[in-house]
Amino acid sequence: MGAQAGTNAGAKFYVCETTQPADLDATAYAALTWVLVGGTAAIPEAGRTEEIVSFDRTDGAAIKGKGSLDYGGGDLEVAYLPADLGQIALVTMAATKLPYAFKVVLDDAAGALSATTEFTRGIVGGPSRPSKSGKEFATRVFSLGYEHFLPVVPA
Repeated sequence: MGAQAGTNAGAKFYVCETTQPADLDATAYAALTWVLVGGTAAIPEAGRTEEIVSFDRTDGAAIKGKGSLDYGGGDLEVAYLPADLGQIALVTMAATKLPYAFKVVLDDAAGALSATTEFTRGIVGGPSRPSKSGKEFATRVFSLGYEHFLPVVPA
């Protein structure tokens, strides 16, 4: 029987409060000072997605190639915790046009192994306050646009 797939339960999202204008390697990312973002509910996708472009030739055959490379991003939803240092950092970052570093740590460490870690770098927008009913928690949503993704460092 093979290994079990893990869930995102227990995953943690971190930010580095100093701007990171250049791509980093694993050692440089690991050396940064990280601040945990509390109340994280949804973490944006990250990874490499190449746009596939095509050119239709007159002989009926299309040729294909790789176009733009996108490292992902999307909405980071958090429970509204106005005193949380990570959320305060995100508000500060969103007020700039500068890129910052992010780290996701999965809760999959076993024994002496460390947890799977993903590093990204990009820009922050927001926050917005989604419309919610009286039966739901107050949340905030930050928009992240990744400009770099370091391949996963597995557990």
